[in-house]
Amino acid sequence: MGGRSRMTRRERAPLIDTSDINAARSANIFEVAASLGYQIDKDDKGQFKGDGYRLAVKDDLFFDHEQQRGGRGAIDFVMQSQSVDFLNAVSIINNQNYSPSPVSSSENSHTSDFFTPTDFSFSDSKVKAKNYLVKKRGLDPDMINKYVKDGLIQQDNNGNVAFSYAGGGYELRGSSSKSFHGFKGEKGAGFVLDDKEYITKVVIVESSIDALSYKQLHPNEGSVVVALGGSDNKKAVDYALSRALEHNTPLYVATDNDAPGNKLYQSLSFTAYKHRAKIKRELPKEGFKDWNEQLKGDK
Repeated sequence: MGGRSRMTRRERAPLIDTSDINAARSANIFEVAASLGYQIDKDDKGQFKGDGYRLAVKDDLFFDHEQQRGGRGAIDFVMQSQSVDFLNAVSIINNQNYSPSPVSSSENSHTSDFFTPTDFSFSDSKVKAKNYLVKKRGLDPDMINKYVKDGLIQQDNNGNVAFSYAGGGYELRGSSSKSFHGFKGEKGAGFVLDDKEYITKVVIVESSIDALSYKQLHPNEGSVVVALGGSDNKKAVDYALSRALEHNTPLYVATDNDAPGNKLYQSLSFTAYKHRAKIKRELPKEGFKDWNEQLKGDK
């Protein structure tokens, strides 16, 4: 997000406890944005507008219409706007006193049109998407219906399955016999499946299909599962680390059981060490490369 002077401090922030994280996460985003130099739109006092940004804030949600990316909570906002890591974002927020942010009534930050890019349209029908996920990928129809209702799974007008990412973008999968896999828009904090109140572990996987398959294979674990959508998605890694620190749980790296997946685990081990977080490797059963292969193989 452009138009403001960025903070020059990049040194590592000190270790922080859960109360500090919760206080920073609930800080009023509108007040935080104003303190960081965002200019209130003279024609619409409910948003900010300046060179390179048009920032809308709704309760604890934010979205920059110029950058086509957004998220939830003050920590995510500061990480994006100031290009700092999780610990420094918490430190920046807690250096000032902000009132609490209202909490959006939306069950999921992806469900609102507030986050939908204006150049991307969806089909009212979800038949092709559901058939692909249930018949070809072996996913439970009740689980798929839940996430369709939440807005996490949609179908575009070309019949592709569209998985809603926290940055406002989408991971696309072809639902026809012709294989297709791609992305549109910002990935942000990834494709997130969150049990919200009952959290015992935080898990990183590679794709949305992996995330759904992992959830189905581990239905009662109370997990936050974050699909990166690519090994270079630092925002999703930072988000997963923040949730692991928040709930005092190791970060479980459940990427594919192959050379790229193992390489990603090694890289994440260094990142976790930097943030003083515990990290564990979690693999599918022997003989399976990823969680969807195991799901289909177990049937």
